[in-house]
Amino acid sequence: MIKSKTMLSACFLIVLPNVPMMPLHVKRKIYTAIFLFIITMGTGTIGYHLLAPTSTWLDAIYMTVITLATVGYGEIIDLSHNPAGRIFTMILILFGMGNILFVASTFTEFITDGELQKMMRRRKMQKMIDRINNHVVLCGSGLISRKIIEELSKTDTPFVLITQDETELAQLLTQFPELLYILGDASHDTILIDAGIKTAKGLMTALTDDRDNLFVIITAKRLNEVIRIVSSANNPDNIEKYKSVGVNSIISPNQIGGLRMASEMIRPSVVTFLDIMMRGSLGHTRFSEVVVATGSALDGKTIGEMRIRDKTGLIVISLKPVNEDSFMYNPSPDTRLQAGTAIIVIGSVEQVGELTKLARS
Repeated sequence: MIKSKTMLSACFLIVLPNVPMMPLHVKRKIYTAIFLFIITMGTGTIGYHLLAPTSTWLDAIYMTVITLATVGYGEIIDLSHNPAGRIFTMILILFGMGNILFVASTFTEFITDGELQKMMRRRKMQKMIDRINNHVVLCGSGLISRKIIEELSKTDTPFVLITQDETELAQLLTQFPELLYILGDASHDTILIDAGIKTAKGLMTALTDDRDNLFVIITAKRLNEVIRIVSSANNPDNIEKYKSVGVNSIISPNQIGGLRMASEMIRPSVVTFLDIMMRGSLGHTRFSEVVVATGSALDGKTIGEMRIRDKTGLIVISLKPVNEDSFMYNPSPDTRLQAGTAIIVIGSVEQVGELTKLARS
């Protein structure tokens, strides 16, 4: 019986129209209720039509409705001399009313338990996500993801979070009310597509299991071949595997922790300086990079000609020429900028925004 009910629910999940943004368990319950209602109405209509062959189908439907609704209207199909009809009516009332109550309770529960409100919020969230592009998709939960969210928020970097942890998500929403998120498994194509992976500029994976990270990365690369990927590697032995699937940057928390401890001992002032920039709440001063676009105001001009520091207040630390791995530290004012050159600067988020306008205009 249970197996049959499960098969029927599965069939109707496929046949009936798909309701977007609705959890699967809610769909199953609602579709089961609709299925029972259709079966009850169909059984009653066919039964009355067979018991009274001279009646029309409309009469049979009418009899079924007034029987199940118990409104007490007169019988269009006369059952006063039809014992079989009376027995059928009693059975229909007993079993049909139970089905009707199940249908009513299911839809009442759907509304009162907040599933309808959740569905509307998810639909609104999806519309907001669909409007952004050139953003970052972040997959993961825990302390690492929280720190990433804090930094992306401070630097006004558009991003979408994918997580399966509803408890942590509720906590994040209290701190970041405007957080864009997708609740689901990031390894599924549909979840990544909903997060805008096809128009995203970057993917960050910070899942607790390296296998999950790798699976998400492979799926994302198939949907967006040019996306930049930054991933955490919990086991340093898996770094080569990350490189083999096209990860641009691999972060090993264990290695970073070791280097941090050594730096605290060797160069404490430098570490403090970087900490103030990365964690400070005043001014949001950061190391940032701005890439010169072809035909922009910076393309073909020298640093001195553009007077970057006078116009933006930024300090130019380094340049990374296009298609080169080396950096040019402390470039002179005579250094000429070319399209594709990355300018490494230090300053506030607002100052970086001014340079970005020059680099793209």
